Amino acid sequence: SVRPVVLELTSSLLRFSLRLVRPYWKWLAVVVVAMLVETAMGLAAPWPLKIVLDSVFDGDPLPQAVTAIAGGQLDRFAALNVAVVATVVIALLQSASAYLNAYYTVSIGQWIAHDLRHSVYAHLQRLSLSYYDKQQVGPLISTITDDINAVQDFASTSLLDIVIDGLTIAGMLAVMFTLNWRFTIV
Repeated sequence: SVRPVVLELTSSLLRFSLRLVRPYWKWLAVVVVAMLVETAMGLAAPWPLKIVLDSVFDGDPLPQAVTAIAGGQLDRFAALNVAVVATVVIALLQSASAYLNAYYTVSIGQWIAHDLRHSVYAHLQRLSLSYYDKQQVGPLISTITDDINAVQDFASTSLLDIVIDGLTIAGMLAVMFTLNWRFTIV
């Protein structure tokens, strides 16, 4: 009854969306990589603080990964320098990936809106004159323009935020389960 109609509608919308996005797959690949880097850097941001608190202030030995990267044992001052450099590198990578992410996402949204406007206006041109006798043209054009702008805003900002936040939550849960699964469950 209703379910096949909903599935058909969803399927046709998905096909239509893929047709709109397909020309921009290279830019989408850049966006996906930038999102992954941005998420990874967001998850890595507390790590230098852990080095400072545990190894510089508390005197615990440095993690093996840090000593392997630094090429041997480090004193407290060198560990602090490693943490500072790591903080700067993480911030630079996160900022660069956020910039690439925003730039390409907005560009893709602009081009998709452009393509969508072209297809909508081409469809409007094919409609019969009797259709326009029954419909007011001003509100019709205004509604179409507003709807396309809403789609563009969703594609270029809201969807990006949802995906980055979802990846960040999944990454945080993975890190927390890795560190202490019992505490994570609590």
